[in-house]
Amino acid sequence: MDAEARRVRERVEGVLAGLAAPLRAALVERLAREPRDAATTLILEAAVGHADPAPDPLGVFFAPLAPFIEHEALPKLAGRIASASLDGIWRFLTRDAAPEGFGALLDAPDARGFAGLRATLYPRLSASIAGAERNAKARQRLVAQLGGERAYLDFQDLLALERWQPELDRLLADLPPALGPVDGSVPEHAVPLVRFLAAHPAAAACAIAGSLPRFARAADLVRLARLVGGTDDARRLRRGPAAALLDGAFHEIERWVYRARTRSRGEGALEPILAPYHDIVRAVTQEIEIEFDPVWRQRLGDLRRAMSDEVTGELDGLLPALRTAVRVSDTERPQLAGARCRLAVLIAAREARESLALNAFLARTITLAEQAVEFSVKDLMARAGRVGGAERAPVIHALDRAIGLAGMLFGADYAGLLQKARENVMRG
Repeated sequence: MDAEARRVRERVEGVLAGLAAPLRAALVERLAREPRDAATTLILEAAVGHADPAPDPLGVFFAPLAPFIEHEALPKLAGRIASASLDGIWRFLTRDAAPEGFGALLDAPDARGFAGLRATLYPRLSASIAGAERNAKARQRLVAQLGGERAYLDFQDLLALERWQPELDRLLADLPPALGPVDGSVPEHAVPLVRFLAAHPAAAACAIAGSLPRFARAADLVRLARLVGGTDDARRLRRGPAAALLDGAFHEIERWVYRARTRSRGEGALEPILAPYHDIVRAVTQEIEIEFDPVWRQRLGDLRRAMSDEVTGELDGLLPALRTAVRVSDTERPQLAGARCRLAVLIAAREARESLALNAFLARTITLAEQAVEFSVKDLMARAGRVGGAERAPVIHALDRAIGLAGMLFGADYAGLLQKARENVMRG
C-alpha cells in the first residue's frame, strides 16, 4: 500500500470512528449487500478495525433507511427521518408493537429476519396509523409511545419508505454518488430520478429524501424542479412532483441556517456558511417565481431573517474589534483574529446581501468599517513617519496589521499600494 492509499485509508477510518456504533453498523450492513467496487471495498475493510463485538440490532433493523436518515436537528422534511427519532421508534416496535416478533432477533440480529418481520408488521402498523389519524386520543397515545410528535411523523415516513423500498432501492442504485451540475436541460446523470418522479409521483418526497445527500450543490435541486415542472411558477410547481425538489432545496437552506445558529461563536465559523446559503437562496429567487406561492414565500422570508440575525450578531462587535486589532502597544498582544473573523463575515455578507434582509445595516456597517480601516492606515502611516528608534517598532507592527485588514476589505492591489507607501516611510 503506497503512501497515498494509506492516507485515504486513514481518513476513511477516521470517519468511521466518528460514527455512533448503530450508524456504523447500519452503513456496513447496507454496503455489504451492494455490488463491490473499490470505494465499497475500502470502507468495508476499514470498518473491520471498528467492528463491534456483536451486531447492533437497532442498526441492522434500520440499515435500509441509511440514505434517508437526517443527523442534524432540522425541521421535518417528508421522507427524511431524524436519527434522534430512531430510539423511540425502536422501543415502540420492540416493546409495544411486536415484542414476540422481535424475540430471538434481538440476540442474533439478522437482516433477512428483520426484513420478513417488517413485511408482516408494517402493514398492520400502517392501519394503526390510519386509525390514529381519525381518533385524537389514539393519536395522542401513539405520539407518546413513539417519543414525541417528530418521532410520530418520522414513523409515518418509515412506513411509507417500506412500501416503496424496492423502487427506491433501484433508483438509488441507478443514480451516481454525486449529482450535478444542472444547467439548461436535464443532465444524463439525473435522468433516473426524473423518470422515477414521472412514474411514481406519490413517492416523489421519498425519492428526493433519499437522493438529497447526493446533490453536490443544493441549488441544482431548484434548477431540476423548474425543468421537471416545466415552469417557474411556484403555484404550478406545488401541484406536481417537482414540489418535492423545491422542498428539498428549502431543507438545505434550513441546514445552513441551523449550522449558523449552532456554530462555535467567535471562531470564524459563520463566514464559510454564507456562500452555500446564498447559492441556494439565489437559485430560488432567480429560477422560481416564488412570490406566487404564499407558503414558500413566507418560509423563505423567515429563513432570510434568521440568517440575517446571525450575521447581525456577528457584526455588532466589528468596529471595536478593528480598533483593538490596530492598537499600538509594546506590551499587549494584539487581538487580530477576532477582527479578521468579523471582517471575513462582513465581506461574505456583502457578497450574499441579496439573500439577507440587511440592506441598510450592511450598507452602514461596510461604510463604517471602510472608514475605520482607512483612518487607521493613514494615522499609523503618519505616526510611523514621526517617530523613530524603539518607538517606531510597535507602530509599524500596528500598521502592518491595518494594511492586512485593508487588503481583506479593499483587495490585494490596494494593499500593495499601501505596502509601497509603508516602505517609503521606512526609508524616509
